[in-house]
Parts: sequence; C-alpha cells; structure tokens
Amino acid sequence: MQTQSTCPEIPDKTSICNSDADCTPGSVDTHSSGVATGRCVPFNESVKTCEVAAWCPV
Repeated sequence: MQTQSTCPEIPDKTSICNSDADCTPGSVDTHSSGVATGRCVPFNESVKTCEVAAWCPV
C-alpha cells in the first residue's frame, strides 16, 4: 500500500531535525529510505524528520 511520493523519514540519529538547515537536499544515507528533499517535516506531533522522496509511507 505504498506510492512513490515525499514523506517523513523514520526517526533516527541522522534523520531527526529542527529546521530545513538540518537536512541536506539530494543526500542518501545507508539507512535512508529515499533521497532527501532538504525539508524538515513533522513525523508526528513531537518529532520532525528530514523528508525523503521514496516509496511512502516508509
């Protein structure tokens, strides 16, 4: 039930962010689910993660 889109990355030590400045556009990490868009977006009510272009939800 996934579609290719943009969505928040699963929270971990490299994906949690406070602002867009914390996310590098185009970056791909070994544990990443997709390519970073450079945007910091809400994962849930209390955590923000870098957005990725990937099969969503990740």
